[in-house]
Amino acid sequence: MEGSMIKRIVGVICQDSNDDFFITYVGDEDNKVCLNRDFLNQLYLNQPISEVDLSVRTMNCLINIEVNSLSEAAKMGAQKLLNAPNMGRRSLKEIKDILEAHGSRLPD
Repeated sequence: MEGSMIKRIVGVICQDSNDDFFITYVGDEDNKVCLNRDFLNQLYLNQPISEVDLSVRTMNCLINIEVNSLSEAAKMGAQKLLNAPNMGRRSLKEIKDILEAHGSRLPD
């Protein structure tokens, strides 16, 4: 479209003293956008496995079975994950704990 312009906005996710999350836009700190905690949890669960704070063993197990995110792991279920090579109960517990901390869980 002639005359229209796309504005690129760079923001930083911050947390205030009430544990609420918001984005502060660079160059416009007075303009804040509140973020829903569920939205942030989904962002976390959908990021690449390599970006998640997992032990090397757990991360390698997930990569070897071509799981790209924790949301994909959550869809698999505990038994299917346990059947993966080198996946033990400790790695499974690590995955369960992270999922629960971010509002998700493994199906039974």
